[in-house]
Amino acid sequence: MKEHINKLIDSDQSSFKILHDQFAELLFNFIWRKTNNPEIAQHLVQQLFIHVWNNRTKLNPEKSIKPHLYRIAQNLTTSHFRQLKTTDSFDDAGNLPLYFIHEDIDLEDNIRSAIEALPSAQRDVFYMSKFEGFKQKEIADILNISVNSVENQMGTALKTLRAKLQHLLLLP
Repeated sequence: MKEHINKLIDSDQSSFKILHDQFAELLFNFIWRKTNNPEIAQHLVQQLFIHVWNNRTKLNPEKSIKPHLYRIAQNLTTSHFRQLKTTDSFDDAGNLPLYFIHEDIDLEDNIRSAIEALPSAQRDVFYMSKFEGFKQKEIADILNISVNSVENQMGTALKTLRAKLQHLLLLP
């Protein structure tokens, strides 16, 4: 990837496409989980890659690009929510988001529902650690919080999930 970043810095469009192809879907999923809106997520991903292209000369090929991209995604998402005039929990049709009305049908649905019900900060840390493979230091850098906060959020998330899913465990 270092070679592609160097080429990207030199305005190589094929290297930019490689970067986009490798990370666009991951970033979309990251933002979608935060916004619960695929159109907004798609728009913010586009803004992210426009930002990367416009600031390509500032990239550091010696550092991993993945945490940098997630940090931009986090910042764009935060900015998006700041720009909203209201922070209603309801969608445009007046309905609660899907994860609030989700019926527990099977194990996977129970787990997904419990994760989605976590507070935003815990959910973000949990997803980034367990599903996206980030280390605690990387999560701290991306979310602009301390490593201790990451540890606390993860510990609390795991405790909450254990309590909510305890009825599914087949232990004596």
